[in-house]
Amino acid sequence: MKAGVKSGIAAAVAIGAVLAVWFLWNSIDSPRENIKSGGISIDVENLSFYTKNGSIKGKVYRPAADTLHRHPTVIWCHGLGENASKADEYLKAIASEGYVAYAFNFRDGLDMSVKTEIEDLKEILEHIKALRYVDKKKITLAGASQGGLVAALTAIDESRSVHSLILLYPAFNIPDDCRARYSRAKDIPDSTVVNGVTVGAAYFKDIRNLNAYKKLSKFKGDVLIIHGNSDTIVPLAVSETVAAAFPSATLQTIPGAGHGFSGSARKNAISYIKEFLNKE
Repeated sequence: MKAGVKSGIAAAVAIGAVLAVWFLWNSIDSPRENIKSGGISIDVENLSFYTKNGSIKGKVYRPAADTLHRHPTVIWCHGLGENASKADEYLKAIASEGYVAYAFNFRDGLDMSVKTEIEDLKEILEHIKALRYVDKKKITLAGASQGGLVAALTAIDESRSVHSLILLYPAFNIPDDCRARYSRAKDIPDSTVVNGVTVGAAYFKDIRNLNAYKKLSKFKGDVLIIHGNSDTIVPLAVSETVAAAFPSATLQTIPGAGHGFSGSARKNAISYIKEFLNKE
């Protein structure tokens, strides 16, 4: 056998091995758990993806009864210092409406920033679009606090792939807060504690020149914003500005709720989300 043929076969085998590993890694969906939510049977399973920056772990919730069709899908982005499990109640409720719902853990550490989270979400979006049970024409990005800012900025860049947005108390005030904390880039230390979370210099450097509101008008899809009127971390006025900037946005205010919903406030938020998704 000629050397060229041998090298070609070797290359093909190597490529095949890489693809096999990629397929196995990107189809990790066990252990599977079956639960009931809203009277609907839902399968919940781990689903992790390998990205250029390492593995990203998450969990997918999907209707158990219909495994043959593609479903509209919600990708959930957690807030600063949180993880995917924080959204469990929301994801169960979303799946009970016939949606696929996916939440994942952003990369953390001192290199984390809004910029790195946008990078993560863009890669996750591409992976989710490729799943056999996802309707890639009906993908909604959702996020809480910093995750809301990340979801919105990603939707602007990926408007052809994102159908709509759900934002819970979105932290569009982060760039202004960063500039107020450190007016000069040279004043940014190697690490800082923000709302109880230690972040690195990249967190501030990556966002200090961002005008978070500038391009919101470019996203033409429907947007649901939910915000408590007693929020002292992200004032309600922030979401009022965001809602006015989007071409098609609805702002739902929850009286007495602060930053993060629990109890009746969470139930109200879930009700607003279900209503929004059913209209979509």
